Amino acid sequence: MINLTGLVAVFILIAAACTSIRKKPALLTGDICTIDEGHGLFGVVKVLAIDNDRIHVKMYTNKFYSRPEMIDATTLSMEVTEDDPETPGIPHLPYVKVDFHALKPEVEATEAVYAEELEPYRIWKRS
Repeated sequence: MINLTGLVAVFILIAAACTSIRKKPALLTGDICTIDEGHGLFGVVKVLAIDNDRIHVKMYTNKFYSRPEMIDATTLSMEVTEDDPETPGIPHLPYVKVDFHALKPEVEATEAVYAEELEPYRIWKRS
């Protein structure tokens, strides 16, 4: 005879374990993430601030044809490149949280957010 209470308990434990495995950790200020820009391109952003409804990022010009396994923050650039001479990095880009998460961000590194990086965000907050 099957113990129904025990079976339910096992099912709940398995469901909880699967949920925790799939769940990614929350983004933090200073996280450097790769994002899926579509069309086979991956970009890099740095999380500057997180508000109730928005994630504020700094978008670098670096692009990749596959998601890199790691990012060296010293190689990130805000300057235009030969591949795309008309698109500089963006010092502050506010995303609605759901829109940012649609880009499938993956944290590759974390570093401090510096005062000069936050200045465009502060200007945006005052407007």
